[in-house]
Amino acid sequence: MKIIAHRGYSGIAPENTIAAFAKAIEAGCTTIELDVQLTQDSVPFVIHDPTIDRTTNGRGKIIDIPADELCVYSAAYEDKFGSDFIEERVPSLEDALEFLKGKAQVLIEIKEESVFPDRQDLEKGVVDLVKQHGLVNDAMVISFSVDAMRRVKALEPAVQIGFLAGRNEPEQGLATAVDLGASLLLYHRSQIDRSKVDAAHARNIQCAIYTVDVPEELDQYVAMGIDAVGSNQPGDLIRHMRRN
Repeated sequence: MKIIAHRGYSGIAPENTIAAFAKAIEAGCTTIELDVQLTQDSVPFVIHDPTIDRTTNGRGKIIDIPADELCVYSAAYEDKFGSDFIEERVPSLEDALEFLKGKAQVLIEIKEESVFPDRQDLEKGVVDLVKQHGLVNDAMVISFSVDAMRRVKALEPAVQIGFLAGRNEPEQGLATAVDLGASLLLYHRSQIDRSKVDAAHARNIQCAIYTVDVPEELDQYVAMGIDAVGSNQPGDLIRHMRRN
């Protein structure tokens, strides 16, 4: 089973930062998930929320902030980590890929709220950077958005995609993943059972769940045959697997 560092090692470092990615790699993670949003001037940056309010020392919607301003804010997530990471900044996707290249597989989540019917700047920006960094075989683009996944495949069929099944419609997840040509199907852990795993494998699609932070909970998912588990505490899960 593969352990995916959810937003990096976000249990011990500010989520979606180079520090969190570095700590995940140090802990033995070979797969890292991160989120992307688009700035005012159409530059993909690594941040989860559509605003910078929660995780930085600034305020505002990312879509209203140009890249040269966004990269100035501290991404220390002081409400959670105090001043321990005060020098950390919101990384651009380019900076993140440059850091992670050759160190880990990257799952790039296109946030559903950043997908617009009349523009595909974010999807194109992500695909272009994946290709520029030679990561077509070492990166995967994932999303809850069917439209985003279709656009990614249209822009570059060789890029792997993963579909995040919505909590309200898990039964349609596999059919949608097959239709999209997805390599990975991701469920919330509350949605999963052995039949879903077996059905995905029967269609040659890997099955992952999110988010598991308690090591002892991992065993039941190993028994189900799940291929990957996302975690905010990936180091704890890796240590548990090594002991067992």
